[in-house]
Amino acid sequence: MSGRKIKDRRVVQCDEFPTSLDGRLNSILSSVNTETKQVELILLEKEPKTSWTLKREFDKATGLNFDFQHNRMDKYCTCTFIPIGMVCEEKVIYDGHSSWVKAFSLTEAGEVYGKSIAAFTLRKANEYNKSFFEFLGQTTSKSDSRSPYNRTKILELLSANPLRITDVSEKLKIDKTTVLDHLNKLKSLGFVKYKSINTGGKESGWSRYKWVEGKNPEDVEPFYRFRLSIRNIAKLFRELEKSDYREVTEKSGYARLTVSLAISALQKQGFIERVGKFSGGEKLSEINITKEGGHFLEDYYWRVLDALDDGNDLNYMKDILAHYEREPELFMNHAVKGISMYLQVSPRMNSKQLSKRCKEVYNLIKPYPEGLTPKDVDELMGVRSTKTLRELLHNDLVYKEGKGHDTVYKAK
Repeated sequence: MSGRKIKDRRVVQCDEFPTSLDGRLNSILSSVNTETKQVELILLEKEPKTSWTLKREFDKATGLNFDFQHNRMDKYCTCTFIPIGMVCEEKVIYDGHSSWVKAFSLTEAGEVYGKSIAAFTLRKANEYNKSFFEFLGQTTSKSDSRSPYNRTKILELLSANPLRITDVSEKLKIDKTTVLDHLNKLKSLGFVKYKSINTGGKESGWSRYKWVEGKNPEDVEPFYRFRLSIRNIAKLFRELEKSDYREVTEKSGYARLTVSLAISALQKQGFIERVGKFSGGEKLSEINITKEGGHFLEDYYWRVLDALDDGNDLNYMKDILAHYEREPELFMNHAVKGISMYLQVSPRMNSKQLSKRCKEVYNLIKPYPEGLTPKDVDELMGVRSTKTLRELLHNDLVYKEGKGHDTVYKAK
């Protein structure tokens, strides 16, 4: 609870929680695919809380071990929890104030399913010593089904019979490239096994490109706002000599869209040229689920399905939530460990203390005598670096030139 009394409140947006079991599964898995979401869901209540209140409670629950901004609390609610009917957006007025402020409150579904399954998932992450982000993946898909749902559904299909990639694609109604992405990740987790019979053992289904001899990555023209990323991707192509979309995405750490746009721009500018295409999707043998994959289904997936169907596992998960509420120190330990594991594998966030991030950003800026814009730094670090840049300025390690969009930071 925030401690402040609410004088008035009104609901702005409150979407319906799905009624079908598949719809519920798609929604809940997208809500618990990271430990940060799990912790925020556990902290939310039917009493409205602002993003600032959620941040304070998050900081307290995690012992101030992480530097997350209040807008991340807002983003999780707005982009994930509200559209699936887990959370409502409200406007509230607190006693002693006259202005309406945005706040978030749990729906009935969020209270019954969201908090309990989040608590269960956080506990399992600690048991497995692995972030659920590694199991479930990102939720950036704009299709009806997202990565967490598709990965678990692939395992469910394979638990019945071995399948080919074409079979999985047809049954889940997703393209073969996406299926292959999920299979490669599930294989790396030891959840599925298959043999590739592509030439040279390749598992790629993308065009391959080679660096044009004699070209200099520093001569690449920037496109849109991707000034540094396209040059870094160009340098990677020159180093690899021949590569494809998948390999460049994995080795560069950049988002898929950034890599895709960079490849297109580099080809148009004459720095890389296409040298062929593998059709990896059709050249996989039958896919089988492993013992480890079967255990994950039994120990997690089927139990979440049972909870969403109001089975006995829901009461078990409610007991875990109650245990966390009775023992805040246990909740803190699990939250800190879970979030730390997530931050080690997240492509967009990092858990380093401010002093360590300052050192990283300083070393990032130093090689560029022309300086870096805040957007350049954000792009290369994968997180917003406003606070870090401010700290570097305060410590007289960098200085800035220009104003507005033309502002650049230079190392002293």
